[in-house]
Amino acid sequence: MRRYQLSAIGILLCGVLFAGVAEAGRDQIIAAGKNEYNESCKACHGATGKGDGEMASLLVKPPANLTLIRSRNNGLFPFWRIFQMVSGVEKVEGHQTIQMPKYWYRFREQENLPGYDLANQRILAVTHYLESIQASD
Repeated sequence: MRRYQLSAIGILLCGVLFAGVAEAGRDQIIAAGKNEYNESCKACHGATGKGDGEMASLLVKPPANLTLIRSRNNGLFPFWRIFQMVSGVEKVEGHQTIQMPKYWYRFREQENLPGYDLANQRILAVTHYLESIQASD
């Protein structure tokens, strides 16, 4: 009986440890996504993603408030749809003009250079970051 109790305690401790590691990994992914966002999106969408970046007033179409994605989708963050938008698979109004550079092309060009992650990893990180900045409902 004692052996089973120790096994159960061991499994529980492993689960807690794994959850902590997973959370730390998620924090790193979100931090990487924030860095990509700051480099590629902040000028138009703003530091907090509300569409109030320093370039916003110069654009014909105002940048979207990216903190409202979840609330515009019935309380659910459409993770893979946003991934496809960021990656260029799904068109986004305003992104096809010269005013909105297609950053995913730059990501793909850079992925073979030293010090750069694969384009899809960078896009995934941006998508996780956007999910993390959603306004509270």
